[in-house]
Amino acid sequence: MDGEGRLVGMMSAIFAAKSDTNIGVNVAVSTPLLRRVVDDLSDDGRVDYVKGGWG
Repeated sequence: MDGEGRLVGMMSAIFAAKSDTNIGVNVAVSTPLLRRVVDDLSDDGRVDYVKGGWG
C-alpha cells in the first residue's frame, strides 16, 4: 500500500522448516501483474504466460 492506501503490489512468503533452521523465499509482484493474473483466472480459470523470446 502506498501513503494513500492504494495497492502497489503483493508479497508472498514461502517457508520451509527443517529441524531448527528456517529457509524463507519472498516473492513480490506488481499490481499490474497481479491484475493480469486475476483477470486471466476470472476469464477462464487459467493464466496465459508470455514467452520470453529466447531459445
